[in-house]
This record gives sequence, C-alpha cells and structure tokens, in this order.
Amino acid sequence: MANFKYLLIVIILLLSLNIAEAQVPRLISVQGRLLDSSDQPITTTVSIVFRIFDDYTIGAPDNELWSETRSITPDSYGVFNVILGGVSPLNINFNIPTYLQVEVEGEVLSPRYNITALPYGFRGVVAENLSSSGRIYIQPENTLPGSYFYGSGSAQGLVLTDNLIVSGNVGIGTTSADQKLSVVGNIGLSGGNRFIGTIDNYALSLRTSNSDRLWITSDGNVGIGTTSPGAKLDIAGNIRWSGTLIGGSVPWARLTSFPSACPSGQYVTAVGSSLTCSTPPGGVGGSGTTNYLAKWTAETTLGNSIIYDNGTNVGIGTSIPGYKLDVQGGDINVSGVYRRGGVAGASITCGAGNTPSGITISGGIVTSAGSCTPIGAGISWPLLAPDGSAAAP
Repeated sequence: MANFKYLLIVIILLLSLNIAEAQVPRLISVQGRLLDSSDQPITTTVSIVFRIFDDYTIGAPDNELWSETRSITPDSYGVFNVILGGVSPLNINFNIPTYLQVEVEGEVLSPRYNITALPYGFRGVVAENLSSSGRIYIQPENTLPGSYFYGSGSAQGLVLTDNLIVSGNVGIGTTSADQKLSVVGNIGLSGGNRFIGTIDNYALSLRTSNSDRLWITSDGNVGIGTTSPGAKLDIAGNIRWSGTLIGGSVPWARLTSFPSACPSGQYVTAVGSSLTCSTPPGGVGGSGTTNYLAKWTAETTLGNSIIYDNGTNVGIGTSIPGYKLDVQGGDINVSGVYRRGGVAGASITCGAGNTPSGITISGGIVTSAGSCTPIGAGISWPLLAPDGSAAAP
C-alpha cells in the first residue's frame, strides 16, 4: 500500500497521579487518522512501526533511540489510538529533543513529529540522570511555583513549606557535602525554640579542624580534651583563669584510693595510683599550747615545756607569773653566782661552815645549808638559818 497520508492529532503522556507509587508508567498515547491518496479513510488493519530519533531530518546520520511495531485497525473514519511503550519499554531520557517517525506498511511518512513538552513530565517525577543516593543541586533563575518549595531568582534561595526527606547528604553553600547536613557560611536562627543536641541516647561533639574539642555524653558529663569524661566536668590538660575560682567542698569519701584520714602533722602524697599519709621528710611534727616554750618530746616531735612566757613575765610551774621570773611548786638550786640589782658591794655569802660559796644576794630571803654572813650594806633581814629559823642579824 502506498501514498498514505497520516495526520498526527494528539500526543499525550500518561502519568500516574499517585506519585507515591514505586514506578511511574512511561507511556505515550498517540492518536491519528490514516487516509489514502484520495483522502479516503483507511479502515483495514495495517502494520505501523513507531520510531523515536534525536534529530528531525530523515536520513544519515540517524540515531534511533527507540522503536515499536504495532498492528492497528482504524475505525470507519480512519482514526486510531495506540499507547506506545507497552511492547518496548520507553527507556529514554527526555532531556534532549526527540522526534517520532511513523512507518505504515514499510512506507516512511514525512515529516517526523517533534515530541514536545508533555513527555518532559517524566522528569517531574524522577529526575533524569540522578540516582537515589546521589546529590541534587537547586539554583533557580526564576521563581518555581509550588506548594512544597520555590526558589527566588534574585535571592537564589530555597523555601520549604513542608518536610524535606533526604536519604543522602545535603549541602548548603557547598557541592561536596560529606555529612548529612554540610553548611559553608554563617547560620542565622530566629523565632521559636532552638536547641543543639540529640534526642536519642547519643553524645554531642563540638569540633574544630575536624577534631573533637568539647564532648557531652548522653548522661550529661562534659569533657574538654577527652571523649570519656568521668565527672560533670572533666578536663584533660591545663586550666588557666583570672578572677576568683569558687567551688564547693569535696567530701573525703568521694575521692578514690585515699586514706580515710591523715594524723595531725602528716600530709597526703601519691604512691603509684593511690594516695597515702606521710610525715614530711626531715620535718617537725607535734603540737603545743600558746605561750609555752616548746621542747623536744621525741626525735622529730615538739611539745610543751614547763616554761611559760606571756610576753611580760616568765613562769616556771605557773601559767600566771606575777614577776619577771615566777617559780612555783619547788626550790631553786643555784650552783654559781646569783645576782640581783641593788647597792653596789652589798652581798651575803652562805655555805657549810660559813665557807664562801660564791653566791651573791642583794635583798630577799636565802636558805642555806650553812650559816650566812652579810657583807656590806643593803641587805634586808631576816635571813634563814639552816633549820629554817630566822637568823640573827
């Protein structure tokens, strides 16, 4: 059969209205009318080959993208309708110009028909050349109307009015996002409640130079320089501050590997991983009472002596001396010379058999094992005899 006339009336892309389906049908509905050379409708069954090319002109070089052969019976007016893609899948990326060629019983009808805007609806559901694990870049030049997002050509922005669900990484200000959300530039937040953290049982890390600097565990411990803080604040490294550092007391029992207490005069030293009480090497320990002169009670220990000094008087055997030297509770034994201020040359000598003993006294009472003989003026009587009685002047 020759001299066919073919009128292409409508080309319609059939898309599923349920965008939640896993696979959108890629079908094209073609409706046309076949006439013979006398413009009479063809109503008998004919074989028609439909081909899609990427160029308009028939002839070499032709790059055929797709083809499908169908047996079609037009109606009494020569009109037919066929859905392409049911026999041979339409695995074509409609991001380039495409043209439909019709062959009826081996005769190529001319011209080819440009497949216009409707098939590009394929790209409205599944973007060409974009895998589900890849990245999508949005940089609009004009406003993109829609209920879910739009971009402003002047602001180069993206506004979302609903949830954005992404299985890969999202980059803002970068085309090489290596995290779920990578932002290059400043971030501004306003209005509503804002928080930074996790809602699950995970830690939060603040990083610089791609290294953890501050780490907050899921139980609220904060680590600086460590990712395993063992306290509310755990710092691995030196601390520097200015001003006053105020902290609460730490009970001794809260410290680990510590002795329960240290005796007076000892201090805590580190021994391996534990602490122990130690006496200062070569140091002095002990205790005393105010105003008492200290004495050695052991090799490295000081304690009270019997001498009391209140800053004015000195007491021996008393803590309330009434004189410059106040001796209480016992005798005084002098083996050398005892001098007291008074008249020059006045003295008293006592000793067994009145033998001079070298003791010089000016005033006061003297008890001696022997007789006492006053020498010079300024001596006050009575003197006591060896038996304790008053000696005659």
